[in-house]
This record gives sequence, C-alpha cells and structure tokens, in this order.
Amino acid sequence: MTGHQAARAAYLGAGLVLGAVWVASGGVSWWLHLVRCAVLVTVGPALFQLFRRWRARHRPSGARQLRVAPMVVAKTVLVVAGVAADAALGPVVERPELVTGTVLGLLVAAAGPAFHRRAVLRKA
Repeated sequence: MTGHQAARAAYLGAGLVLGAVWVASGGVSWWLHLVRCAVLVTVGPALFQLFRRWRARHRPSGARQLRVAPMVVAKTVLVVAGVAADAALGPVVERPELVTGTVLGLLVAAAGPAFHRRAVLRKA
C-alpha cells in the first residue's frame, strides 16, 4: 500500500468514526461537544508527540514528518462547524445530528487526503 493509499484509508476510517460518534452523541449539549474537543486538542498533541518520536526512530532518513498544529486546527474547526450546523438544522430537521454527522464524515473522508498532503506533511 502506497503512502497516498494509506492516507486515503486512514481518512476514510476517521470519517466513518467521526460521523458515527457524532450521530451516537446526538442530543448532547453543544458545550459537551466543545469540552470533548478541548480534551482531544490537549491530549491529542501529547500522544501525537509520542508517536512522532517513535516514528522518527523507525522511519527512513528523509521521510516526511507529521505536523500537529494543522491537525489540531482542523479538528477544532470541524467540531465548531458541527455544533453550528446542529444548531442551525435543529429547528428544520428532526435529528440534525444525522445530517451533521454524515456531512462531517464525508468531508473528512473526501478532503482528508488532500489536506494531509498539503498541511500535515513536511519534509524532514
């Protein structure tokens, strides 16, 4: 599997998980979504740093490195956009989390690989 195929598979999986988690947490208040995001944004980079160190020991010289900041920003933007979409769709749709979860999942699966190539990877 090439690096591009692996990224596509990873973002497809991430999109499916994001959409499923968003739908499963339907009815949860917007502030709880934001608290979860804050926890992910603070704990995620620490775990990411551990992964980065492990990867640096095991990757070939000259391989691309992963950057944390664009991923944190993108994750935060997705959650804020999802909360706003749920709020906007609430009066119109009976279960807005279904629509929001589906759109967020498709967005991550479709745009994730391009975002990964442009914003997340950098030359070592």
